[in-house]
Amino acid sequence: MVQTFSEALFTLAVMASFIASIYVSFAFVGINRFRRRRLKRVPADFVPAVTILKPVCGIDFELYENLRSFCEQEYPLYQVIFVVRSPGDPAVPVIERIIADFPGRDITLVVDSEVHGANLKVSNLINAFSAAKHDILIVADSDMRV
Repeated sequence: MVQTFSEALFTLAVMASFIASIYVSFAFVGINRFRRRRLKRVPADFVPAVTILKPVCGIDFELYENLRSFCEQEYPLYQVIFVVRSPGDPAVPVIERIIADFPGRDITLVVDSEVHGANLKVSNLINAFSAAKHDILIVADSDMRV
């Protein structure tokens, strides 16, 4: 039996609809299973220690104010790591000023020119990771403010 092009196209569309219907059925089953699982509740007083990784390169608009805001937080236990690739980076004096302004805070400046891959920001983060003291890491760009 020879099918015309339109009959073959119709058969293909019916098969595709059937396969899509099966996919949607599996998706609904997955959604229902996800909804029924019990979520572990986190106590309201849970405040884990965190490390904030701040890759810095050059002088951003209001850099001092942006970096300072991360050191002024009222959080029980956190560490801030600023990381640059070069000791000659113009952001280094700004970071050193922040460290001097907050002698009681756990603030570290990492200067490391080692490059890991093509993305320099990710490379900076990798370089900062070895100085991290806490398991929970927060990444925040230098142009962000709390």
